[in-house]
Amino acid sequence: DAVAVYDDMVGRFGASDVAALQEQVARALLNKGMMLSRLERSEDAVAVYDDMVSRFSASDVAALQEQVAKALVNKGITLGRLERSEDAVAVYDDVLARFGSSDVAALQEPVAIALVFKGMTLGGLERLNEEIAVYDDVLARFGASDVAALQEQVAKALLNKGVRLGRLELPEKEIAVYGDMVARFGASDVAALQEPLAKALWNKGITLGRLERSEDAVAVYDDMV
Repeated sequence: DAVAVYDDMVGRFGASDVAALQEQVARALLNKGMMLSRLERSEDAVAVYDDMVSRFSASDVAALQEQVAKALVNKGITLGRLERSEDAVAVYDDVLARFGSSDVAALQEPVAIALVFKGMTLGGLERLNEEIAVYDDVLARFGASDVAALQEQVAKALLNKGVRLGRLELPEKEIAVYGDMVARFGASDVAALQEPLAKALWNKGITLGRLERSEDAVAVYDDMV
């Protein structure tokens, strides 16, 4: 029923050149794509995101650019679920090419999300050094930001980097990354930051234990508690 309503909206106002209506059409298409994904109609969702991008990608209206960026990120995630990993990476690269140099917060967030998902996708393709390089790019771009949504992606990037370094049997570098997380976010009371921080501390403790640094591991668990 929701999809039908979005179709009705696009049918009524899809040809309008009024900016306020175009924004609502873009939102309707974005929401339609998300609903189709929930219905496990992933191919249809990808087609809707493509339709939205083709309609509004040339616009310089900030509100429309934001919707295009979100549609591209959602398309990449959907392609990943379809196990079309190379296509997903290409979409994330498209997000970076279009919006990577923007200083607009509403565009920086999808850029950060695209980078984190690109890193995870590269990891799934066993392109491990590229994966780590992407996480480093997240830190270089957004590590100094005080915007909560960007800090959340930085925390995810650090956590993923640490996990990957552990799997590459680079435990000292892994531990250093978790230490960086604690230094950055250890005092935060934001739930979206506390969860990856807790995971980082847990992983750090395990890694210290494997290095037979038991006292240090106990200290990390005490810190976590």
